[in-house]
Amino acid sequence: MARRSPLGGYLVSNAAGGGELRRRSVGRRLTDRQAALLSFVAAGLENKEIAKRLGIAEQTVKEQISNLLERLAVRNRAALAEIATELRIFGTTIDESWLAHLFTQAPFGIALMRGPEHRIEVTNEYYRRSLGGRELVGKTLREAFPEWTQESYALFDRVYQTGEQLDAHEYGARWDRSGRGPEDGYADGVIQALRDEAGEVNGLLVMYTDVTDAVRARRRAEELAVEHRGILDLVPSAVLVTDLAGTIVRANAAARSLFGDLVREGTTYAETIANWRLRDRATGRTLAPAERPLARALAGSDAASADLTVEPREGQPFDVRISAMCLRDDAGAQRGAAVILSPVDDAAA
Repeated sequence: MARRSPLGGYLVSNAAGGGELRRRSVGRRLTDRQAALLSFVAAGLENKEIAKRLGIAEQTVKEQISNLLERLAVRNRAALAEIATELRIFGTTIDESWLAHLFTQAPFGIALMRGPEHRIEVTNEYYRRSLGGRELVGKTLREAFPEWTQESYALFDRVYQTGEQLDAHEYGARWDRSGRGPEDGYADGVIQALRDEAGEVNGLLVMYTDVTDAVRARRRAEELAVEHRGILDLVPSAVLVTDLAGTIVRANAAARSLFGDLVREGTTYAETIANWRLRDRATGRTLAPAERPLARALAGSDAASADLTVEPREGQPFDVRISAMCLRDDAGAQRGAAVILSPVDDAAA
């Protein structure tokens, strides 16, 4: 006796009451004729019409369907139609061990819907769990989700009517993310049309994945970046942050005031101070480019500082303390440097 397994396979019980999972067509692909026969069965065609389309005798169709039922260890045409659905999605019949990963262990929601009413045929465990375990299979979209708006139903209707895939990125939704009841979150989803052998849309594939944590982390990082910029602008000394190439990625209000238009996206620190000659304040010696604090920080020095006299190409010389430090990520890898320019008197105080 054969009974249906949760994954669409069939458990064949033996006389001792035990069972073994008989896999569908494991290790062997269906022939083109067999695949075509399955697609016509899934479309609900009778043997006479199938025979006409394939150009073979009706009795031959009957025999081939019987062979498929035996080979695939299923009892009726409805089970054959289910296998045909797998073929349309995956291009082959599916090993049960693969289905276990896809429909049971996949960390994203999957649902298959058939017909213009979007009747739900199958969902995976993630999909069911996220909806509080409500009964879905066999219901139309409107029956399963009566609380949705007409605009939500219309999205599915449009994909079915046009055949055009709908992608939704980081859309806000409310569902059971942790088993403790519905909560607000964000998801990436896709609604994709499924087609029959004639290319006509006859169903929908729905998939979505939870991106709540990533969205919240990015937004928190954006908030922190705004906070950091605000704090930097309160610092009276000029502060510049560069990447590993010495390109300026951030400048506070004091730096923008000091350098004006020289501080802009994509400009390097070397270009910004190109009109300055830097001399050691104590000895008067001109510093070579590699001796400057930022160059030393970018070379890996955790901290470098020097009291310098700046001789600009235009204007009067002035004294400044330039301090730089290497910036590292959480793993300790160098990601850039920060440089601070402050008046020597202020620094000494």
